[in-house]
Amino acid sequence: MSETKSKHSPAPWRLDGEFDAGVEVGILDAEGNEIMGIAPMDGPYLDEWGEQSLGNAHLLVAAPLTYHACKVVLEFLDKLENGTPEGDRLRTLRREFHAPLRAALEPAIAKAEGRDA
Repeated sequence: MSETKSKHSPAPWRLDGEFDAGVEVGILDAEGNEIMGIAPMDGPYLDEWGEQSLGNAHLLVAAPLTYHACKVVLEFLDKLENGTPEGDRLRTLRREFHAPLRAALEPAIAKAEGRDA
């Protein structure tokens, strides 16, 4: 995979703390540094952890690994397409088949890198 210097804290990230009412939970990077705190916003009272707040916390923690997975898949598609000679019917078919994947991956990667897709 073409390596570019990551602009985010080292992965994997993990949650640190208890999901108790009124308590902020930290997100730690691979080195144990707290990179952000998140607070509950959707329980029966605004300071309780509801299903949506829990889902958001887990999604945030998964972000660096998901970003990396998207980059790996996009590079794999590039290798498949570029490994077939230009004008070859197989290359054309691969590009057509890969178009929906690229349409999902490229904007997600751009957003993660701070570029609007």
